Amino acid sequence: MPDQGLFPACATVSFAIAFRHQDIERGETEIAKFLAAKPDDVSRERFRRIIYQEVDAAPVVEALKVHDKILSTMSDQLERTRWFAGDEFTLADIALLSYIVRLDHLSLAWMWEDKRAAVGRWLERAKARPGFAGIANYVDPKYLSLMGPRGREVRDRVAASLAH
Repeated sequence: MPDQGLFPACATVSFAIAFRHQDIERGETEIAKFLAAKPDDVSRERFRRIIYQEVDAAPVVEALKVHDKILSTMSDQLERTRWFAGDEFTLADIALLSYIVRLDHLSLAWMWEDKRAAVGRWLERAKARPGFAGIANYVDPKYLSLMGPRGREVRDRVAASLAH
């Protein structure tokens, strides 16, 4: 599943919710430089939309729907098995873990807390594993302080996008 668009979807959602604010704070001149550094007109327009339209930009809505679909697939499986590929923690769990942790850091855990509770239980089991420190220790606290509040700010708009 990560190869089916999850990596670019995660990058898009992360940039739209949190990291675009860093560019905005630097001002229009820096935004222009950032956009000019993109390899082609399509990329420039895509990032321009994300910077100025945030979670309402079409690429972000598409990326949110990728996450939504994967969360549904995960939930369906995790209702039947303890881990994603069965009763043992495997590469399948490792492959998905960082993406779900990122959603959690972006205050998007509400996407699974009610109707997909199996994903939350899976995440808690994964966090309890000794190897989880490899993810937890990797995250820069200054990014966490940016991601969480920005994610809470856009929750209703994200939910509205997913409802359509």
